[in-house]
Amino acid sequence: MPLSARPARATMVRHREPLHEMNDRLCSFAMISMVATFRMDAHGLGESVVKLHRDEGLCKYARDLDKLTDKMGNLLLAGAFMCDEEIWSQTFDNYEEYRSSRVSEYFARMIGLLSEHRVRVSPSIWSLTTAFALIEGSVAELGYGVNVLRAATPYLFRGWQHLPERLRSWVRLDASERETREGDDGPPPGAPARDE
Repeated sequence: MPLSARPARATMVRHREPLHEMNDRLCSFAMISMVATFRMDAHGLGESVVKLHRDEGLCKYARDLDKLTDKMGNLLLAGAFMCDEEIWSQTFDNYEEYRSSRVSEYFARMIGLLSEHRVRVSPSIWSLTTAFALIEGSVAELGYGVNVLRAATPYLFRGWQHLPERLRSWVRLDASERETREGDDGPPPGAPARDE
């Protein structure tokens, strides 16, 4: 079957080695979590992480999954976009700490949250997040800005029926990227400008 005829839910990477695919559970998780991210749905995003761990049988000794759901959703949403203080302050003590965090910091905090709530870490999440951290580190060293969410948008929102969501995602990405660039020199979003 040609690559273009494969179902949209399977993410493929072709190298000279054999074709690699994500399993159905991980594809479903990626789709649900990315759509929740674009909708700025912190609860839905956290719920997708907890569901993946529950489906993999990693929540046998878990406690307070409702609280984990909310904390995880806010953490991951803050990592995806430049967010308002009501979201990032659930995880970070101050704006400077939030602004300076890289993928590896989010990864450490995510693992910490799972451990705090006695959820074993999903090997697939571990692999996926490690890959993102390595990619982000390499791209940062090269001096290029790559937005993984922007790259995923065409695969998440395919066809005419998803055009409105695709357009909304582009607007959200543009705003977040602009705030990222402007935030390097200014106060957090919504905060009064500092007089010097």
